[in-house]
Amino acid sequence: MKVPIYARYSSDLQRPTSLEDQIRKCRQFAEQRGWNVVEEFVRSDAEVSGSSLANREALDSLVSDDRKRPRSFDCLMIDDTSRLGNS
Repeated sequence: MKVPIYARYSSDLQRPTSLEDQIRKCRQFAEQRGWNVVEEFVRSDAEVSGSSLANREALDSLVSDDRKRPRSFDCLMIDDTSRLGNS
């Protein structure tokens, strides 16, 4: 399985290393399952709210890459669903 990784943090109240932590956890999860992380698709958005999809350049680029055929990856890895959005 080929997987990209998406990480996000929302404000200056979180540490920038939060992105590194999220990506590290995803890498560990993928490794445990024998999945291949596609390095060119490891992306992140810093200091961007999860309440909207606006201004999420890294996520937008992954969605755009997913629409290409043949597909470059099989599924999207995130550390927690809150990284995609807040309800």
